[in-house]
Amino acid sequence: MAVSESLTTPTPMVAEGGDHVVKIVNLPAGASGITDGIDLRRARLCRIVLPYTGGSGWVAANITFQTSYDGVNWANLHDALGSEYTVIVGAITADRSVIIPFADFVGVRYLKIRSGTAAAPVNQTNAPNIVLVCIR
Repeated sequence: MAVSESLTTPTPMVAEGGDHVVKIVNLPAGASGITDGIDLRRARLCRIVLPYTGGSGWVAANITFQTSYDGVNWANLHDALGSEYTVIVGAITADRSVIIPFADFVGVRYLKIRSGTAAAPVNQTNAPNIVLVCIR
């Protein structure tokens, strides 16, 4: 097992082979709808798995992000056209695995995951765990 990558709460990053790792992060319940900072180190996000767990997992919402160059100063992530970078998820009826274009996260080491948008975060009442699949 690799050393914990979380900036605030130790969460192990589990090796799943030579080229990728899996990290489980918690999206705390609350109005902000955002995770603590995550230090991906040399890994790059390529897939997100969201829980369903019989309706007690994910409250309908898309996903947006904050990134940081130092793990302290955070900014909302936008695409090259100036739109907030959004992963379309919405309501789910079973565990959902969503591909994230690898090139979109090259250069992103520190990351926060938000339920909803910066303007309208969505409260995840059940504090779901999100699985991040990363590539080295």
